Amino acid sequence: MLDFIALLVSGIGINKTLSPTLAFLPFEAVPWHFLFGAVALVLLGIHFGLHWNWIKGTVLGRAKGKVPSVLKIILTVVLAGIMAFGVCSVTKSSLVKWFTTVSVMTQQKKMQESGENVLEEEHSDEEEGTGRQDGSGRFKNGGGKGKGKGLNRNMKPLAAKDIFNYTVSMLSIFVLFASLTAIIEKLVVKVCSRKRLVEENTAEEN
Repeated sequence: MLDFIALLVSGIGINKTLSPTLAFLPFEAVPWHFLFGAVALVLLGIHFGLHWNWIKGTVLGRAKGKVPSVLKIILTVVLAGIMAFGVCSVTKSSLVKWFTTVSVMTQQKKMQESGENVLEEEHSDEEEGTGRQDGSGRFKNGGGKGKGKGLNRNMKPLAAKDIFNYTVSMLSIFVLFASLTAIIEKLVVKVCSRKRLVEENTAEEN
């Protein structure tokens, strides 16, 4: 709940396009918004996975008769494929960057304040007007547009294909975390049940 509230507030606070009058947060708050989004995605997957038995019972309970084994195999193969795609999406998407951008920008800010990020050949760069990147996608001592690893203030609008690919990627990551949570919970319950059964048998023997 706290994460979703933070996601909502930060989203309104940094949005200078849809709600310029309500945009009360500076540009430095953008990484926090992405961080809250990443945490929300992971928490949603874990929450869904922890309720998998209830969801499975609700869905399959409405089905008439026993679910065919062939259908179970097909669903298992499809789920495995989605999980594999989710692993690829985690490595290729911006999810990892969302978790690290805050710390990276904090370190860069500290370096700038402490004077450790001083540019070499500063005078020659000023004369040429080219400048150098400071790692945040902006140039120092110049007016060009950088290609740094940071966030870009002038982000290009996404096309419909990009939005579709992005949505599929995020859904696969959601399914990945939900499936892993369900599998881990099942293993934990199985181990605890065996341990309890051993303790009960030991108590009966004594």
